[in-house]
Amino acid sequence: MVPTTRTQSSNREIFGAHYDEGRITRGTESDPIWAVLTQKSIERYRELEKSSETGCLVVGEKNKEFMTTIKLNAQEQNLRLAHLENINQIKSRFPFYNFNVNDEAVFEENNSGHISPRSLIKAQQIIAKRNRCDIIDDIVCDVKRVVDQDGRYHMEVCLESGKRYAARKVLVTSGAFINLRRLLGSFMTCDIKLRPITVAKVEISEQDARKIGSMPSTVYDGRGGAGWCQEFPKGSSGNTWFYMLPPIKYPDGKFYLKLGHYAPDVPRELTTGQEVKDWYCSEGDQDIIKATAKIILDVVKGVKMQSYHGDCCIITETPTNRPYIDMVHSQLGLAIGGNGHGAKSSDEVGRIAAMMMLKGSWETTLPKDAFKLKLRWPGYASK
Repeated sequence: MVPTTRTQSSNREIFGAHYDEGRITRGTESDPIWAVLTQKSIERYRELEKSSETGCLVVGEKNKEFMTTIKLNAQEQNLRLAHLENINQIKSRFPFYNFNVNDEAVFEENNSGHISPRSLIKAQQIIAKRNRCDIIDDIVCDVKRVVDQDGRYHMEVCLESGKRYAARKVLVTSGAFINLRRLLGSFMTCDIKLRPITVAKVEISEQDARKIGSMPSTVYDGRGGAGWCQEFPKGSSGNTWFYMLPPIKYPDGKFYLKLGHYAPDVPRELTTGQEVKDWYCSEGDQDIIKATAKIILDVVKGVKMQSYHGDCCIITETPTNRPYIDMVHSQLGLAIGGNGHGAKSSDEVGRIAAMMMLKGSWETTLPKDAFKLKLRWPGYASK
């Protein structure tokens, strides 16, 4: 159940990153593994929840590693892209954008844009129910392997309400909370980092939203444009990285432009349940919110800000930068580690994990070792 409010006084400690109306979706990726996961998920969007196909523009400094890798991966996967070779071609297609004079771009027009994570999850749950899945609105506090009086092993799932469920197998997909509850046993934890992410949403008028109606979802990695806010987070290379969504109408009836920074550019890590709750109950880092609101208006010219506010989420980061889809033992499986790609790729990640649990098979052409789980025990970490 999505909480109506997030406050410190609430007893609730578990939150999600899907309380929003917009997540970027695109087939173009710098990592070919994530590209395949995303493309397979996109193929099923129409069975789930219609995405908004505004297209996706990937922009960066010309002939540098980021853009070279994007173009190479797209070519290898036969994605149809329009190559905008210089700033003049970018501005001819999207005149409201202000990028660097040395930038180039690729535009993925079909099967890309943005999707509503709330609607996606709702649609996935509806399909699950049609396939005789029971959805229990409760919080899991303990998952363990137990042996019955006949000496047979089974899994036991304990809920905060006090209810207990027995199962032959359990698949854990708890995201950022995997190490904050007893979900893998008494001693094991996943080798992950919890990265706090701040976003800003700038409200614009419906008239301005129509004015930039051709605006695509956008990913940027480059030196930045003239006059861009210098307080916005930058990486060690000095580059500015962000993703930005076009105007989306939210449930309050207003239109917002949303922009978020790259997780490693703000190298903070959350390690305790209290830190996670404190973060989710905040609006994010106030200085980053202000800088993000400014850079939105620096990038998108000709629109007027009505108001702005911040929001926050957490990225579950693995050392491989790829999700874990693996078995802990013969009765316990795990699928976590979105690394900032989780929303658009979730359906294919879930399908692979489900087949792993139900059939014991690896039903994808992607190499199984790319998703191998790394665990931590006191004084030891798996390799």
